[in-house]
Amino acid sequence: MPGGIYDAAAYGMTTDRIGVAEFSANNFGAWADYESFDLTNASGPDGAAVVTARGYVKENPDVSITTKYVLEAGAKHVWVNTTMENTGDTRYPANESKQLLSGLALSSEGLSTWLPGIGDNSEGRSSPGSNPALTEPWAALSGDRVTYGVWGAAGSFDVYTASTTWADPWLQHSIEAGETAQVDYAFYVGAHGGTSQLSEYYADQHGEELGTVSGTIETAAGEDVPKAEVVVNHDGEAYTYTVGTQDGEYSLKLPAGEYALQADAEGFAASDTKTVTVTAGETENVRFSSLEGPAPVNVTAMLEHDGTTERTDARITVKSESGTTLQTVYTKPIPVGQQSFRLPPGNYMLVFNHGTNYVAEPVTKNITVQPGNPVNVSATITEELDPSKRDWIGVEPHAHSGVSFDGRTPTDMFLAVQLSSGVDMAFISDHNAIGAWGSLSSQAKQRGLKLIRSEEITTGDLGHFNPYPLHGEEVIDAEGTLVEFIQESRERHNATVFQINHPGDRFVDLSGAPGQHMQYLEMIDAIEAYNGIYDPEDKNSVKGLFNLWNKGYTHIAATGVSDDHNWKAFPTKYGTARTHAYVEGDVTPEKWAHAVKDGHTYATYGPAVEFTVEEEIPGETVTTTADSSVEASATVRNVDDLAYAHVIRNGTVIANVSVDGTKDSISEQVAIEGEGDAWIAFRVVDEEGDRALTSPVWIDVEAGEAPTRTSTDTVTETGTETPAETTPTSGPGFTAAMALVALLGGALIVYRRRT
Repeated sequence: MPGGIYDAAAYGMTTDRIGVAEFSANNFGAWADYESFDLTNASGPDGAAVVTARGYVKENPDVSITTKYVLEAGAKHVWVNTTMENTGDTRYPANESKQLLSGLALSSEGLSTWLPGIGDNSEGRSSPGSNPALTEPWAALSGDRVTYGVWGAAGSFDVYTASTTWADPWLQHSIEAGETAQVDYAFYVGAHGGTSQLSEYYADQHGEELGTVSGTIETAAGEDVPKAEVVVNHDGEAYTYTVGTQDGEYSLKLPAGEYALQADAEGFAASDTKTVTVTAGETENVRFSSLEGPAPVNVTAMLEHDGTTERTDARITVKSESGTTLQTVYTKPIPVGQQSFRLPPGNYMLVFNHGTNYVAEPVTKNITVQPGNPVNVSATITEELDPSKRDWIGVEPHAHSGVSFDGRTPTDMFLAVQLSSGVDMAFISDHNAIGAWGSLSSQAKQRGLKLIRSEEITTGDLGHFNPYPLHGEEVIDAEGTLVEFIQESRERHNATVFQINHPGDRFVDLSGAPGQHMQYLEMIDAIEAYNGIYDPEDKNSVKGLFNLWNKGYTHIAATGVSDDHNWKAFPTKYGTARTHAYVEGDVTPEKWAHAVKDGHTYATYGPAVEFTVEEEIPGETVTTTADSSVEASATVRNVDDLAYAHVIRNGTVIANVSVDGTKDSISEQVAIEGEGDAWIAFRVVDEEGDRALTSPVWIDVEAGEAPTRTSTDTVTETGTETPAETTPTSGPGFTAAMALVALLGGALIVYRRRT
């Protein structure tokens, strides 16, 4: 997008790491629409190159933006100095209880977030007011070869949001009508591993005096430890870290003061902590010589089902004796169910997962690792549920590999990672990319599995969309309108389903395409009800679906997806959530997609649902008369104990039923009031809060005496719920266009969170 700073760092022959820094006026996504750029070249040895960009805030055109990008001679950072002027008549933001979050959003796929005072950030920190304070006003994305950093000038950085691969420093403020605000940030690029050169550079820029700490990292046997990390703590808090050389040497500069250092490396036990006093201008030597070498751990995962036991894909969580999660390992795609990795000496718990919370309970094995002694572990997981036996086929129709710009799951492991969740078919949908198709198709063929090919059409302002299955061999053009996306997906790729992704994310102004909603609402087949971990955005998605169903859009099905990008970042995991579609006979990608298109679906975080109205499944139509009633029935199976269920008519819960144990059935008579058509859906929630929602059974109200049923054609081949998810029986109070505006969520370059 114009106005962003992009840096590419080569990683091997085929991979780049891309760093992106871009000013956002009000939290991630409120970008500036720059209309002009002026360049002033540097003059003289100490001159600076300056690019001046002018435009306005997309979400509020009354706020003009002038951003100066300043690169001084010899500098490793670019200043991004932004002036915001409110030329309108009202405060920005208009809500007096709200504050702006203005700053420089920093993203990079494949790198890790480091925050001083926190260290390696493994959590999503999306609520600025509740995040712990940083000990230094900078943040970094780092790997073993490149580091991107950002910091704010005085008064420009008071809160932040962050996750595993992005960090956003913000200034909380507001701009009254006629006033201006200045926000200044620096974007740093370093060709090195760790964050130590960034912390050194930042300290030097701010006039702090530095000293040097250097030394070696060795095992207890005196062998060099290559590429070890040395983590530096100051006043009991994580400050910075450096990556050692292949020969086990390290060096870094620190401001004068007292520090605690610890060395660690993959597969090794961490060293003892060393304390050091750094004096400006002097060098201190700190040697690490106590790292204990690893031993190989060889694992085999088995699945017992239908009286047979065979190797299966599995996710293995490695925990310490105290239960702290240390790492996550997946079995190989080929040979299935096997993997070898290394652990430092110690006692561990290995938790084997296959379809955890969906089809089976995890199995735990305790092991003891001694230096150099291999450990062999086999675990058998017992399948407790298999909805596919009842023709409900589970797939997650939105998932990313490392081919996505923000993906971190290796393509050669993607198949095993996704299948370890217990889904029945694999599904791939990278951002505007199809580079994983070839490798995954070959792996699937070798294993005799089915793969559904898709591409997440990722736009700057319309949203994100998945068409599937795709049969062409070219990327779909992400420049255009929704109608053009749908037409290209179907005409060039013969796609059956066109799905709107993460609709609850954000509201999008579609006024740039007046009247288009009347075309594309009729062309959409599915909308994600559940995306990743259940949260308020999913409630908005469900509410939006109810609105559209109330408006008579009977062709739109509910789906559930994980939208996962990172095989080792939790709590979201591949397969959380997923979509079950009803397919009789042989299962193919085409038949599964047609079942979605026909509305034969339920979205779930665990519970397996069989729901009917007058014996018709979701997506079908029951014909009855006004002021009659129909029978709604459901059988629910689950790994965890069930809690309650809802029968929903036209968006309103008309029956709140307690359900018990891991299997229960209900039957309710649902009154059909008045002469208007209706729909009936079912939702169930277990004791852990995991839930499932069906697509509707449609009720056609006409003159007559008894309910009848109308089926779609069969494809042969090629507690109490939060009221935010319900709407009044009388209707949603939205036009059809606004209902989709609420759903389209999409993007404004949603490069993270729900991507």
